[in-house]
Amino acid sequence: MSVSEHFRTMIAMAAADGAMSEAELRLLSDRAVEFGITDDEFEDALQDAIHRKVDISLPADRAERASILKDMIRMMAADGHMRPNEKKLFAVVATLYEFDGDGLNQLIDEVLAEG
Repeated sequence: MSVSEHFRTMIAMAAADGAMSEAELRLLSDRAVEFGITDDEFEDALQDAIHRKVDISLPADRAERASILKDMIRMMAADGHMRPNEKKLFAVVATLYEFDGDGLNQLIDEVLAEG
């Protein structure tokens, strides 16, 4: 999976509740810089998420799937609210990525340990 697809998955999570907080946008901006996402790519991904035109890819590598799920957890927590639509999207992706309750708890623990 490309960094662009990873980033688009993060934006889909941020847009899942119909609004993006300043904290979510800040996290997206930080990741865009880290991933080398251009302003145009950011805008395109944002527009696709707003119009619900995001496809979730299935990376072959379990570590990459874990990384994406961790970013989704960070995105859900960024604004301090876990909305039902965010939870639903996360549940669908976690199932698609073949993570069960124990695996998800481990990912959550790892994200929390990061501070």
